[in-house]
Amino acid sequence: MGVLDGQPVNAAITNPAFINKNINDNMPNILGFNRISSGPNIADIQQAVNNLYTATGVSETQTGTQYNAPLGTILNGDSHLVALTKLARKFDALTGHLHTGTAGDAPLLHVVRSLAITGSMGIFGDLTLISGAGVAITQGASGFTFSVTGGSTTIAASGNPPLSGNVVLVAGAGVSLSQSGQNITIAATGGFLSPDIIPLTTTGTRAGSLFIVPNTTTASAGDTYTNSGNTYTVLYTITSGNIALLCSGSGIPSAPSGTLTRTSGSGSATIAYTNAVPLAQQTVYSSQVPVYIKVKFISGGGGGGAGSNSGGFSPGNDGEPSSFGPIVNTGGQGGPSAATMTQSVGGVADVNGVVNVVTGIKGTTVNGAAGTIGKAELLVDYVLGGNGAASFYGGGAPGGPGNGAAIADAVAFGSGGGGGGAGSSGSAGSGGSAGAWSDIFIFGSALSPSFYYCVGLKGNNNSGTFAGSNGARGDMLIEVYYQ
Repeated sequence: MGVLDGQPVNAAITNPAFINKNINDNMPNILGFNRISSGPNIADIQQAVNNLYTATGVSETQTGTQYNAPLGTILNGDSHLVALTKLARKFDALTGHLHTGTAGDAPLLHVVRSLAITGSMGIFGDLTLISGAGVAITQGASGFTFSVTGGSTTIAASGNPPLSGNVVLVAGAGVSLSQSGQNITIAATGGFLSPDIIPLTTTGTRAGSLFIVPNTTTASAGDTYTNSGNTYTVLYTITSGNIALLCSGSGIPSAPSGTLTRTSGSGSATIAYTNAVPLAQQTVYSSQVPVYIKVKFISGGGGGGAGSNSGGFSPGNDGEPSSFGPIVNTGGQGGPSAATMTQSVGGVADVNGVVNVVTGIKGTTVNGAAGTIGKAELLVDYVLGGNGAASFYGGGAPGGPGNGAAIADAVAFGSGGGGGGAGSSGSAGSGGSAGAWSDIFIFGSALSPSFYYCVGLKGNNNSGTFAGSNGARGDMLIEVYYQ
């Protein structure tokens, strides 16, 4: 209430009851607006204005809105309409902020907004990548790398900025993409990938030994034996009838023969061996398990036996065994000398009988061919030596004429050396035999990332005027197949 009826009119009483329009004035009480046609009632104008100051950032002492916003967005002094329009444009589907890292355009994204297979609905949220057959996925500091296993091919966009926006995965040749919920599976298709090829022409660093032992020997995997202060651990169980004992242990045993003494296990207490060949280890695969491994290998060919003028000289040396895992092929026998005039014996394939018997090992094994006996017919004034045996890689070396002429060595892997010829008063040597051949598939439970192996050395001849020729070394080819 401002002025009361009957109240005297004077400055002290009347002026406080009105807002002075002639000079600046303050309203000590609440002033509201209640004009119905203008909208809802405003009960406290001062409170309403202060709320607007707070919401808009303006005040009585400044002109324009003070946003203090990041660079590249809105400016102090922009009206609310201008500011809101600028902000709205930042979210335009085509021209909005692109996460380039510049001021006002948002930081670089290290994740994508959505991921989809061509023709599929984009998916959002946490995505899970699943490596399918033939593909490995690894995560590093800068992102994910997709690798085709069984080779060194890497599927990656290197040197490019991080992706942003909607990313679509497109299946290239040999790759399939499938989506189930939030999971996308990337898998290799189209049959087998190109195999890894591992050629081996010699035995690597010694990691074990292959002992040729009596066929009455027994030993179980894990048994330990000693020789010359070295310890050897049996890799594969052998039973009566087997002649090849494969052991790990890098120590060099006594040579060419010796005795193994059991220190643990249930095998034969002592084993007298007649030969000890170095074994090495070969890694054939790492993270991705192949479908199968194919191994072709042949043992060394025997050297040719020597002929003579008035009696026998020495026979040729035997070729060395070749082995892969539990499969052992013995080398070709050296050609007998003129003293015996007998035929050499070819190398024996898979002497322990594991191929087509042990689960996961299938294939073909072929014993080496025998060399021929030195000829008996006269050719002028000398006798022809026997021919070396042919192997799967080619023919053996021919026998020598026996007149002291040089004889060519065998060159086809695993083939035998030719026998030495003889003068008219002597006898000819026999040709060396060929090494044994194996063509093996290893799969399933028999697969292993690494195998022990050896590549047989050639059998040399023995010196002399009428000596035979050298045999040829063994060979090995490993093929690792992935799908």
